[in-house]
Amino acid sequence: MVLKTAVFELKKSAIFENAFPTITEKRTMAMQAVSNAAYKHKERAILKRLKHDTDFAVALASIVRVCFLYELLER
Repeated sequence: MVLKTAVFELKKSAIFENAFPTITEKRTMAMQAVSNAAYKHKERAILKRLKHDTDFAVALASIVRVCFLYELLER
């Protein structure tokens, strides 16, 4: 459920905040989306790991970006 919420958070960010982000901004937006989703679902373990494990955070952000792009292309 966190992944699905993170994709939705990324959609909101792309629509309302920055529709044409740079590569760095894309990563930041995706990482923020994951963090927001974990917070909304009260997933403290994920939040803690996001803060302390950069590789984990980047990997989750990459998954969210791929899912986001897949949904865009699917339509």
